Amino acid sequence: GRGGVNAFVDAGDEAALAFVRSYGLEEVDYQLEQVRVVGDEPPADAPDGIKLVSLDGRREELLQAVWPVAQEGYADMPLPGAMSYPFATWMRDEATRPDGSFAAYENGRPVGYAGLMEHANGSAVAEHGLTVVCRNRRGRGIARALKRAQLHWASISGVVELITWTQKGNEAMQALNASLGYENRSRVLTMQGPLP
Repeated sequence: GRGGVNAFVDAGDEAALAFVRSYGLEEVDYQLEQVRVVGDEPPADAPDGIKLVSLDGRREELLQAVWPVAQEGYADMPLPGAMSYPFATWMRDEATRPDGSFAAYENGRPVGYAGLMEHANGSAVAEHGLTVVCRNRRGRGIARALKRAQLHWASISGVVELITWTQKGNEAMQALNASLGYENRSRVLTMQGPLP
């Protein structure tokens, strides 16, 4: 009863790309892995009127508070299909490194969030979760301040590498990451096509 198939292929694997293309699959999306080696990172300077708050010791409370901001971010993700991200999954999976996760507040209201998660490579590596700013607060440097807060936290917490993944259509976040010293490591293509 299926009408098509997907395959995920490393963009540098020419043999795998030739194989999936021989079955009529074409690129519809990609995931870009960007990596930042952590050095001696200065504290973050937040834009005027913005307060950055660590989720350390207040993980559940602050995740609940920033959930409406997160929903805006998920709704705006440039994905090939509709996305549903349940609240229970958000509470379970986000900010598993709460001390390195931050919420941005303006006049007592949450306007941004940047989560950090545990990584399979151990405590010296952390992975960025969602980074999001309210639609009506974007372009003010809040996302940059959140990321800088994470970099500073990593530099004083024994984390030597930060990893993040973004998708096609999110070039603004890719550019922000690059401006902060993140380097591209891998690109995974989503290939899609009709059943052979």
